[in-house]
Amino acid sequence: MARPIVIAAGGTGGHFFPAEALAAELLRRGERVVLLTDARSAGLTSTVFENAERFVIRGAGIAGRGWVRALRAAASLAAGTIQARRILARLNPSAVVAFGGYPSVAPVLAARLLKPRPVIILHEQNAVLGRANRFLSRCADRVATSFAAIRSVPKGVETVVTGTPVRPSVAALFGAGFLPPADRIQLLVLGGSLGARVFSDVVPHAIARLPAELRARLAITQQCRSEDLPG
Repeated sequence: MARPIVIAAGGTGGHFFPAEALAAELLRRGERVVLLTDARSAGLTSTVFENAERFVIRGAGIAGRGWVRALRAAASLAAGTIQARRILARLNPSAVVAFGGYPSVAPVLAARLLKPRPVIILHEQNAVLGRANRFLSRCADRVATSFAAIRSVPKGVETVVTGTPVRPSVAALFGAGFLPPADRIQLLVLGGSLGARVFSDVVPHAIARLPAELRARLAITQQCRSEDLPG
């Protein structure tokens, strides 16, 4: 059986969907793809990964927690690394591609321990290298970036600009015609898969400052954190 390419991604859609786009292209090329993810992302509906091998790995983010929760998260990460190492040793992958966020930490640390070691590639979707990718960057052979100018990359870490993988269904919309609204304007406000409190604070006040005739044309749908909704 061909050595697989392991994709480590999860946590939020911002990490998961670029990984899904890469997996779709690799599968199209006839590669064997295996997904290592977390419990939260394991429940996501994905036509790409529905028939692929997938494993749910333990782990948790440590930053921004109290010391008790941080210790529990560290223990979960250690258990996840042991779990991932067993899986990777059995799979013998040719490469491990990780997309940032805490679900990528255990698989990359585990891959680093393998002999022979697979190629390790990190992908950063943002213009600033995230905490997990900064921590893992010296374990990687390359860090693939979405932008040419990227901040917080440790010295000596090699980067290559690849852009962000885009799902075929999204790429197919490129160049599609758009008819601007003549009357009602539909406005969708998104703050990422976990929401963004700053949008809950700023957007309503910004809308309130628009001219009354423009506000009357707006139909607004805004994603909010549950704790930001009025009681």
